[in-house]
Formats: sequence, structure tokens, C-alpha cells
Amino acid sequence: MTSFYLGLAAFLAVSLNAQAAWLRVLGHLAAAAALALLSWSIWLANGDGTFGGVGARPLLLNIMGVLSAAAAGFVLVTIAAQWRRQPGAIAAYNTNAGFGMVSRLLHWSSAVLMLSALPMGLFVTVLPPGRADRAEFLGAHVDVGLAVLALLAARRLWLLSSPAPASPGRLAAANKVLLYTALFALPLSGLFLASTGSAALPFSVPALLPHGVAAKMHLGLAALFAAAFALHLGGVLAAYFWRRDRRAVRRMLR
Repeated sequence: MTSFYLGLAAFLAVSLNAQAAWLRVLGHLAAAAALALLSWSIWLANGDGTFGGVGARPLLLNIMGVLSAAAAGFVLVTIAAQWRRQPGAIAAYNTNAGFGMVSRLLHWSSAVLMLSALPMGLFVTVLPPGRADRAEFLGAHVDVGLAVLALLAARRLWLLSSPAPASPGRLAAANKVLLYTALFALPLSGLFLASTGSAALPFSVPALLPHGVAAKMHLGLAALFAAAFALHLGGVLAAYFWRRDRRAVRRMLR
């Protein structure tokens, strides 16, 4: 499962920012298929008793399922426009007008992995401990979290040699800080939680926090990231559709 999500993140990061129209279309089809698969998996879980008697988290997963289905439809609608577009080349380094290819690859890889880790983590909390697929979900969730930490370190190092363009406004700048904070703190809190024995790690980490404290911290930071991501996405969509500012998307996407 881990290899699938890592491969999906790498492929989408490359294809969504490719210059060739056929590769961008292929990336959009893959993104739509992944979103539809997530929605379908949640729909199946509603019918097989997986969500029975586990509180409000199935509701959150069902909301994710509806949003994923809507996003899959939106991505499919944009394919025709992507086929017609003929964008120019993108330099490796960032410029004042937008992000370079290295930043784009790191950004989209992180985004795909984080948006995969959230439903995986919720599935872990609703699956009974004895189910074999729970261990698979948990292992992939931990591995994806470690990959996000590694990508974040790479992003910060890259920005030292290639500074990012200025954020379009104070609110966007503040939310960027919030997103980076959540991107770092959420996987780190997952390490704290795994160190209590709740999940296997590829290396030894001492238990720095009690299990209950680490679990609440991880859940709270997941909510913080979800809120910051919703603000980020809402700002981009408002700029694109309301203010008709196509640069808001083109800064980080073909």
C-alpha cells in the first residue's frame, strides 16, 4: 500500500506540471480515478458494517467521500481545457512570478501524501484492532507521514537556495505559515504516538509522551491541518473563479 501512495504522489506531481498535454491529461485522469476510488471505498465501508458504533468519525469519512467524488468530477471537467493549453517551459528555480519545477514537484508530492494520510488515519481509528487490513492501513499511514517529513525538509532546504515568490496578501502569508507548521507538527506528533507502541517504526524512538496525550495531540493537529488546507484551497478557488485571477493557480500548477 505504501508503494502505491508514494508512486501515485510522484506520478501526479510530475504529470500535473508536465509541458506535454497528453501527460497532463493522463495525470488528471489518474487524480480523478484516485479520488473516485477513495469515495467508492468509503461508500463500501458504509455497507459492510465497518462504521458501526464508532462515533462521529464515519461522518467525517463520508464527508471526505462526498468531497472526493465532487473533486473527481471537477478534475474530469478540466481535462478538455488541459488538452488545449500549450504552456511554456518552467525553470527549475523559483521566480517572482511563480514557483519553479523543483518546488512544484515537492509541493504536489507532499499534498497528495497528506490528503492520502488523512482518510487512512481515520480508517485506522474505525477498524477493529484484530482486522488484518487495519495493520496495513496503519503501516502505510506511518510510512506516508515519514515521507511527508522528508519532503518538508527537502522543501525548506530548497527554499534557502531558491526563495519562494511573495504570497498574494497577508491572509495568504499567514495561512502559509499555518500550513507549514501543521505539515511539520502533524507527522511529528504521529511519531510521538507511534513511539508509545501503537504502531511499528523503522527506527527506535523513545516514548516522550503518554499514549493518551499523543493521540489527542495528533488528532488536534490533523484538524488544524484540515482547517488550514480548507482556507488555502478556498483562497485559490476564490481567486480563480471569483476574481478571475488565473495566476493564483498558475503559480504552482500548469
